[in-house]
Amino acid sequence: MTVIVTAKLGSREARGSQVEHLIGPPDLIAHLKEQGCLHHQIIDLDGDWWLIEEWDAAECFEDFFDRSPDFRRALRDAGFREFPDELRLWRSLEQIDIQELCVPVARAGAGETKQ
Repeated sequence: MTVIVTAKLGSREARGSQVEHLIGPPDLIAHLKEQGCLHHQIIDLDGDWWLIEEWDAAECFEDFFDRSPDFRRALRDAGFREFPDELRLWRSLEQIDIQELCVPVARAGAGETKQ
């Protein structure tokens, strides 16, 4: 089951264009993919930079983050903390989970009267 990783990297104003250190290096992106990262993206959310990634499994991300000083160095080179604020892992819902969450809504039929 895949896992979504979110991390608040910091304020856009304080970092300027240095975020390109985390977006562009092809060798870093290739290394992420080799380790199990399915998607890597940096977004601007209300003036803060956020990292959003999808990984094969939580263990893949944890192993990568714990054993990859290059990634933490890239964070530092981009002007961010090596251990981001609000780092969270989210479990992806599988189709069976989504079906369990769906509850039928009772609707009044055309022939029924409301009281």
